[in-house]
Amino acid sequence: MTFATLQAAVSRRVNNERFWDAADIARAINAAYVEVCEYTECFETETTLALIPGQTYYDLEYPAREGGGMRIDEFAADPSVSGITALERMRIATVGFSPSAENNYLAALVPLRVWNNQTKVWLDITTVSVLDRERGRWYVTGGAPDRWFHRGFSTFGIYPKPLTSTTDTLLVRHSAVPNLMVEAGDAPEVPRQFTEVLELGAMTYLKGLEREPRTATAYWKEYVDAREDLFNHVQQRTSRMHIPTYGGAQVGARR
Repeated sequence: MTFATLQAAVSRRVNNERFWDAADIARAINAAYVEVCEYTECFETETTLALIPGQTYYDLEYPAREGGGMRIDEFAADPSVSGITALERMRIATVGFSPSAENNYLAALVPLRVWNNQTKVWLDITTVSVLDRERGRWYVTGGAPDRWFHRGFSTFGIYPKPLTSTTDTLLVRHSAVPNLMVEAGDAPEVPRQFTEVLELGAMTYLKGLEREPRTATAYWKEYVDAREDLFNHVQQRTSRMHIPTYGGAQVGARR
C-alpha cells in the first residue's frame, strides 16, 4: 500500500465528486494518518541521545522542534543570571539532544526502552518514588546511567546522571508520529492489514466538510472500530503476556 494507492482508493469512494481534487484527498489522508498514529502509537523509531553533564531529564520532542536548545528543568537558574558556573550555564542553555540522523517523525510520543551505548545494556525502568525510597540522594548521584523513568508524556529521566563526559550517548526507542506522506511511493507506517483505517478516516473528514452528517457518521463509526482494532493490535505486540515462548515458562521481557 502506497500513498498513490490510498489516494486512488479514497477517490473511488467519493465517486470522483467535483468537490475534491487530488490535493484535498491527500490532505484528508494525512490528517487521518496523524490522528491514527498518535492514537494507536503504531509507529516506533530510534533516536540517539547525546547526554549532557549534570542533566537528569530529557525531552524527546526536542529533535522535532526548530531552533536551539530548550530549558525543561523548572528548578534551574536563569542562564542570563551572573554568578553561576560555565558548566551550569551550558547545561541550562542546551537541555535536549541532537538526533544522529534526520528525523523521520513529526512528533515524538512515548519512550519505550533505553539502551546505554557505552555499557551495552538496556536500562532498567523505574519510578521516582522507588528512587526516593531506595536511593535517598539519587538526584545528585553521578555515573553511567543504568535506570530510566517516565517524567511526562515525552519526557524521561535517567539515573545516575553523567557528570563529566560530553560524548556518552543513549539509544532511545520510542513511539512517534511519522512524517506526512508526500511522494506517490511513500508507504504509511501502519501495518498492512490495517491501512483501510486511513481510507475511512479520510472519508470521515471529507464527508464532514460536505455537510453530509449521516454519511460522515457512518464512516466515523467504521473508522473508530478500525482504529480500535489497530490500537489493540499494538497493545498485544508490546505486552509481556503476549510474547511467545518455546518449550518453557513465559519469559519476562522489558518493553
